[in-house]
Amino acid sequence: MVTSLKLKNRWNEKRSNRRISHHTVVGISIVSGPLCFFRARRPQFNGEVQDESASGFRLVCERPIHMGAVVKLWINVSCGADLKTIELRGDVVWSVTNGETHEAGIQLRADPAQDMEIWVDAVAEDMRRLDA
Repeated sequence: MVTSLKLKNRWNEKRSNRRISHHTVVGISIVSGPLCFFRARRPQFNGEVQDESASGFRLVCERPIHMGAVVKLWINVSCGADLKTIELRGDVVWSVTNGETHEAGIQLRADPAQDMEIWVDAVAEDMRRLDA
């Protein structure tokens, strides 16, 4: 569910991929890392995608996720007039806890390729809509 969509200040952006602030609920399971004891086939807990780009995003969630972990993410994206749930995998490249809030930087993997292609297309469509 999208709660807001706005363009980040791209003129001061140092990263190679443009980012947009897109708050979307996501299901999360930790696939590998320090506290991973089994392979989840469904989300273990929820979070929110923020500051998204075609290659990654900031993830705000209810539990800490350690740097170096691999996560599986279930996210709903718009495909034309339809809403589709896709599964993405990503590497946690940074992690920080501020009191009750836990944030992690997710670098998305290209596998599964079909779902990653849907993600990239959805982000591109959001950016085209903002530029119009």
